[in-house]
Formats: sequence, C-alpha cells, structure tokens
Amino acid sequence: CIYEILKSLDSKENVIAEYKKLSMLTGRTVKVHPIIESNVGSYQAKVLTVTDDAGLLVQKTDGSQTELYSGEVSLSLN
Repeated sequence: CIYEILKSLDSKENVIAEYKKLSMLTGRTVKVHPIIESNVGSYQAKVLTVTDDAGLLVQKTDGSQTELYSGEVSLSLN
C-alpha cells in the first residue's frame, strides 16, 4: 500500500478524485476533535466534501463552514 502511494506521488498523478470517490465520510455527521483550535473543544459537523487540496470541508451545526487540515474526526456507525 505504501509503495502504491509513493509511486502515485512520484508520478504527480492526481489522486484527489479517487480519494473523494472513496471517502466514507462525505454526507455523514462526524465529531470533530480539533488540534489547532484546541480551546474550542469537540463539536459535531456534517462532512460536505474533500477539497482539492485534501482538506475536509465541514458544516457546523450553526451553519458555518470550515476546512479541516489537522485533528481527528470520529464517525458513529450506529
């Protein structure tokens, strides 16, 4: 798996389209555990899409949107 990832990075192949297609988070509600905004604490958000630069675009419960580039999200599979 790592070999394939490194090979695609070396070839400058655009893997974002495939990454978006395979994302199991798009359209789902997740719990966001931010690192950078650690004073904010965890919050619920709906994943809208994976951005072209591999961020996660989410919509918070107040309707605002933000892009995530670090931190952790958890998905409940109930």
